[in-house]
Amino acid sequence: MSFEEGKKEVEHQLLLAKDLGNSVGLGSNTQLLATSKRPIRASHSSGLSDAWRRRRGAPVQTTAQANWLGEWTPWHLRCRTLGAVKRPCPPRTGPRIVPSEAKALPLVGYIFAGTWMLMGFERFCYDLADGAPLAARIVDRLGQFAHRIVENVLQYDCVGAVCMPDDMAYTTSLMVKPVFLRRHVFPWDKKIGQLVHGKRLPYCLHSDGRYVPVIDDLIECGFDAIHPCEPASMDMVELKKQYGGRLCLCGNINLDSTLTLGTPDEVEEEVKLRICTIGPGGGYCCGSSNSVTEYVPYANYQAMIGAIKKYGEYSISGFQAGDSRRPLRNSATRGPT
Repeated sequence: MSFEEGKKEVEHQLLLAKDLGNSVGLGSNTQLLATSKRPIRASHSSGLSDAWRRRRGAPVQTTAQANWLGEWTPWHLRCRTLGAVKRPCPPRTGPRIVPSEAKALPLVGYIFAGTWMLMGFERFCYDLADGAPLAARIVDRLGQFAHRIVENVLQYDCVGAVCMPDDMAYTTSLMVKPVFLRRHVFPWDKKIGQLVHGKRLPYCLHSDGRYVPVIDDLIECGFDAIHPCEPASMDMVELKKQYGGRLCLCGNINLDSTLTLGTPDEVEEEVKLRICTIGPGGGYCCGSSNSVTEYVPYANYQAMIGAIKKYGEYSISGFQAGDSRRPLRNSATRGPT
């Protein structure tokens, strides 16, 4: 295959992902479930008409209030339009688009997050409170899409794992009660996990925030790892004590302070501390506590990568934070990183 043919295939896959409301550009493809192309005059986070707000005693927003977010406005969704949305049928075969020595980590998900993004979070919450069926039906539709995509993705031998991005929590708590997740979202996570494990591949969840109350549910769904374990939300030491051996913990190098505001020496010390406290026994992937942003000093990013390479080998028992020695490699106790 020529370079140009490979490039066209990649572009085709990206367009497909956008069309399906997958992890690429979800906010720009709300036409998937739209009844019209006329956005409601409402805020980015609501998708509610003024009349709907008045009936429920919600404040009516002015245009000035509505425009400050500005990226996109959810379009009006109706249950009767969902049946017209066809299931995707991506190509089942295609070229290898990564080098033979590399593995791809596809991100397929946004079953929960995609639902409230398409509806607007405020309207999504009203829907749950009113017992309306639309949110559950969109979850089901997006779950079907994700399941089909994973089926096809797993036919590529370059896939080394599958990651399910699906933000479900604030810094301090879940965004909704666990009952909604257990009833509608987790069954799809479990079905997809069965596909991934059928290929004997790892299955990882990405969600910001604190979702400790449902970690046991996530393990039941088949997730092998959770990411990125933000320090403000997750106590990694407690997580390791409770779930070590059942979950790989990923991330936790502080993006809010150390990586963005600290020095390279402080970044290195934090990496050593995490490896010292979380690493023994395996099951820790050291990395940033969220996406590395453009305002992270490059020297700090390099310091994190360098420190992980320097200190992140097994066995690391007896290694202490502040110790400049490189942990001794011991293949007998080497665990997953």
